[in-house]
Amino acid sequence: MSASPDPSPADELALARAELALGQSETAAQRLVQLLDRSPGDVLARYWLAAALGACGAWAEHTEVLRQAQTNHALNLIAQASGDLQRMQADPAYALQVGDIFYGRKQVGVASVAYGMAAMAPAAPAAVLLKYGLALQHQGRIQEANAAFTAACEKAPGNGQARGFLLYSLFFSPDGVACHAEAARGFAKLYDHVAKRTPASFDNPPLEGRRLRIGYVAPDAMGTQLRQFLGPVLETHDPETVEIFHYVAAPPAPGRSAAPWRPRDGSAP
Repeated sequence: MSASPDPSPADELALARAELALGQSETAAQRLVQLLDRSPGDVLARYWLAAALGACGAWAEHTEVLRQAQTNHALNLIAQASGDLQRMQADPAYALQVGDIFYGRKQVGVASVAYGMAAMAPAAPAAVLLKYGLALQHQGRIQEANAAFTAACEKAPGNGQARGFLLYSLFFSPDGVACHAEAARGFAKLYDHVAKRTPASFDNPPLEGRRLRIGYVAPDAMGTQLRQFLGPVLETHDPETVEIFHYVAAPPAPGRSAAPWRPRDGSAP
């Protein structure tokens, strides 16, 4: 009598999924480890192994396997899109370009792998680290995003955008309010050297006939997501009765209007 053939990888995966559904997480994990020994490129099996390890309470192993599954999955998708994986490892600018393409497609998991390759370059600028952090944050990978934003702040201590992204992300970290407050105090120390002058007078000229002056303070309203929230607020102001001031951390980039918003029809402010 001939021996029965070994189960196919698809059959093994089906058995592991059934075991996991029945609460037999350790048995499922062992089966999936054996399956990956035979088929290390099986991304789906690696995702299921991460799930089984999580069900076993092995969280460190779960995270490691999940990140490897995500990386392998992303590299497969990049290769399928005719991306050059070898060039990505050697050319940070090319890896950044690949990341931008997938980020634009809202495939942030794939983008984060490409941005991660670009961010590994010793000379990676803060802008690359910010893109990497945002792609991670969109996936809920907050602690990794915090690390990327922190690295961006270290590269460019005066970058208000980097500080803003880090402060926002800290709210979602364990003990986030305390972390946010500590970081905010640290950023405030950057300006301790700035001379603080007390105005000679706080008196205002008579208000009759003068529009109400309202000031908005933000690092940058045009280059960040703030514009989608600030625009509707500004549109409610009556220009006949209100005068708007926008205080920014830095002057606008060359070629960009100093105005903090544009009408929705796209016309000039």
